[in-house]
Amino acid sequence: MAEATLLEHERLLAETQRIARLGSWEWDIEPDRITWSEELFRIFGVDPIGFAPTYSDYVELLETEDRLVAQELVSRCVDTGEPYEFEHRVTRTDGTERWVQARGRAITDETGRVVKLQGTAQDVTELRHAAEAREQLAALSMRQRHALEVNDDIIQGLAVADLALNLEDYDKARDAIASTLMAARRFVTDLLGEAGDAVPISPGDLRRRSRDTGR
Repeated sequence: MAEATLLEHERLLAETQRIARLGSWEWDIEPDRITWSEELFRIFGVDPIGFAPTYSDYVELLETEDRLVAQELVSRCVDTGEPYEFEHRVTRTDGTERWVQARGRAITDETGRVVKLQGTAQDVTELRHAAEAREQLAALSMRQRHALEVNDDIIQGLAVADLALNLEDYDKARDAIASTLMAARRFVTDLLGEAGDAVPISPGDLRRRSRDTGR
């Protein structure tokens, strides 16, 4: 009866980890023996048959840029008992890249020496993609609001210019047209992300160019 209960508990734990894409692990430091849950093998894309992970194996699975961070955090946890949490990338054997959130904590013996690390690793790839999509949507919404504001500025500027021309106030008309062009130019520059390369146009420039053209 007790064995059946234990097996059911293990089955439920494995199913929960699969749904949450959350694997667990334990590292015995001295023999350098790491125990992975079934889900952890799936997250890292390795076959549990014939693969007995070690700490070095784990580090090798990480992207090169993330290895140093992982090694520093794990070393600090072993030396001081400080828990850690960070995200890193993994390129699996099928070539797909996944983002993994790793957590670890120290287990000490009766003397206070760290003898084990325990932790979890969760596949957060979809969560990161969703966050990036929200950021892109927010940026698009901001650009749309900016476009509406510029559109209003252009309409108002052209209306002022039209009125000034009807009243034969040419200086005011030039200033209104220059302001309208500058508003439109700022919007285009923001969209292209090339503000540093743009050449500024001032109302005085437009006035001088208009006078030169009329000569």
